[in-house]
Amino acid sequence: MSVKRVMIDELTGLRGIAALFIILNHIQLLYHSFFNYNFAFKHYFICCGIIGMDLFFILSGFVIYYNYADKIRESAKDGILKFLIARFARLYPLYFVFIIGFFIYNLITGYHNTNMVNANFATLPAFLLGVQSWIYAFLYNIPVVHLQGSANISWSISTEFGLYLFFIPFVIYMFKKRTIKSSLALFIFSITAYAALAIFLYKCNIINPLLTNLFGFNKSITPQNWVINMFPLGGRMFQFMSGCAIAQFYICAKDKFNKNIYKVLSYFSIIAIFLCMMNSGWMSTIANENISHTTAYMFSFIVFSLLCSVFVFSITLGGAAFLRVKQIVWLGEISYSSYLLHIIFILIFKNNGHHISSYLLNICAFILFTYIIAWLSYKYFEMPMRKKTKYFLYNLFNIDTNGKIGREKEYEKTCS
Repeated sequence: MSVKRVMIDELTGLRGIAALFIILNHIQLLYHSFFNYNFAFKHYFICCGIIGMDLFFILSGFVIYYNYADKIRESAKDGILKFLIARFARLYPLYFVFIIGFFIYNLITGYHNTNMVNANFATLPAFLLGVQSWIYAFLYNIPVVHLQGSANISWSISTEFGLYLFFIPFVIYMFKKRTIKSSLALFIFSITAYAALAIFLYKCNIINPLLTNLFGFNKSITPQNWVINMFPLGGRMFQFMSGCAIAQFYICAKDKFNKNIYKVLSYFSIIAIFLCMMNSGWMSTIANENISHTTAYMFSFIVFSLLCSVFVFSITLGGAAFLRVKQIVWLGEISYSSYLLHIIFILIFKNNGHHISSYLLNICAFILFTYIIAWLSYKYFEMPMRKKTKYFLYNLFNIDTNGKIGREKEYEKTCS
């Protein structure tokens, strides 16, 4: 019988930090000209985006495994159905409104561009199905995943959907042993395989000409970048697997080792991440956006993914008081809304002002409005719609809820 899991506030808080990092990265979109002429400054924001996304997928693997692995193993048919319903109800309602909203916005603002209107209509089904990141293809020389205007940030949700489907056979057939040794072995394999994939793609240069010949090329998303960053069965799969391994290790070993060991490891990983961000030498190529064949870009993927995995591992086992602060946990609770909706305020506040004081005021307003609307979305749309969607689907598939819908307090509520 599956055990009721205890909520881990550190991971909720860390998810809020990850979302904030991605929002900070997108501040670049407010002032293209400023950041394009300040490369040394720009790379710090690029690092924020890389770290934020790495944390998201590692945390996702932890949360999904922590909550659903035992349920699926005990009763595959019932467990899988409940898992898919829970994830659909958690993510899709806001996702659907987000995609349709931007589709309408793009039609209104781009009606004069026939090609873009046609491209948006053609790719809408893929975006609604959440499979856009699974596809390496182009329309009018624009990657499918980059269409639908600013809604293209939904690629990560699409990747997440793909990882949910991967998780089902993974937890049933591939990761059967649930011991400390098997968890550590999977963790080491995941981060090693991620590094090997990045090195292979960027050094051997096999997949790039292959996919380019078949589907075309656009410098905004190279084949290597797509496989490492977006394709569910590429680099993100190994980050997701490392999160699963950390969750199993936590279940097996949370009370068997001295927490001070993990705390020291967490300090080490934070310092290492900070030093990598400060080292503008190996990041300079990224800052100048010359990323086609650069060792620096490959190195950034490997190093940040490794350090983020180690950090999640250490703070999960050792704890981190600053991530349990009420305000930080609150950021984690509204992280899904803040991640999707912040792009709206990028459009509203973009390029307002020409002096540094105007820049700072604009950025503060952007962040403030993002979190106010995210909180309102979370409280009055996200959570109510999650309960209603779950209730509807449980009734549709004749699943007995025992009156739990609407009253349950699952860990996944705040760390999906």
